[in-house]
Amino acid sequence: MLEAGRTTPEVNPEVLPEGLEQPLTWITTDSLGAAGEERTESTGTSRINPAEADCIVALLKEWSATASFIEWIAEQTKHAHVIGVICMYAAQRDLIRRKIQAANLPEAFRRTIKIDTVDSYQGKENPIVVLSLVRNNVSGQAERGLATIKPGFCSARTASTLLLVEPWIA
Repeated sequence: MLEAGRTTPEVNPEVLPEGLEQPLTWITTDSLGAAGEERTESTGTSRINPAEADCIVALLKEWSATASFIEWIAEQTKHAHVIGVICMYAAQRDLIRRKIQAANLPEAFRRTIKIDTVDSYQGKENPIVVLSLVRNNVSGQAERGLATIKPGFCSARTASTLLLVEPWIA
């Protein structure tokens, strides 16, 4: 069991957007139709998952419309980036960056989002983290007769889901 080291939250729970009430939330993208991972010529060996990227941008749009959250972001001075988006693949990072740019999010809100790969994110902290796992396939070894995801370079099995972490509550 993990125990929280903090006694007070980083972000006042009353200002958080809907959906961030829990310290950890899994959002499964399997039901979004073409939610599989892709490898395109332009990405080489890196991978993208457009449905997952769209889901992340939709979440960010919802959060940017939460007045109390935006007010807290504007007033706080501790975090240069309140929201971190950590991607397992550089191509997914680039795709999410392009989609966020096209989404016309308010500039002040967009500046509080850091999007990078897991490799370059080590040692950085954000009160809210979105983890883009990308992988969604049935190429792994069967377990109990069920297909599993081939994890790629990640040693633990991952599903095509987003992981929202609020470290201040964990």
